[in-house]
Amino acid sequence: MHNAGLLAAHAYSAAILKMFYANHDFISLRAIDLVFMARQGKDWVNFGLRQFQKTISNPSIDFISAYDVCLEFMETLALTGARLNVFVEVLKHLTIGLARHKDSPPNLGEELNSFIQRLLLPDPDEYCYPVLMAN
Repeated sequence: MHNAGLLAAHAYSAAILKMFYANHDFISLRAIDLVFMARQGKDWVNFGLRQFQKTISNPSIDFISAYDVCLEFMETLALTGARLNVFVEVLKHLTIGLARHKDSPPNLGEELNSFIQRLLLPDPDEYCYPVLMAN
């Protein structure tokens, strides 16, 4: 439905999150849905993060897919100006959930640390906007 343009992106995310909050197992959350959740206020994000943490630690969930969604979620939060306390809370829940998964690699902490370092120290060549040079 979303791809056909029948629902606005925020309405689609809201509908997906409501089904996710109601414990529907067939829900496929995207990073953008999680970003929408993070923008809805403390109650939504607290409940959603607890639910998502349980979901990504579930052994039947594909670890690589969950990991990719988590990284995209954190990157999007960082690049769209999320408050630091929100980002840290998200990072905590995602790290716990991923670490509890049966397929979590032993170096997960190192991988996440490297990811966070790349967010904090971006490569200047990766910026979307060209640097203006003085004449």
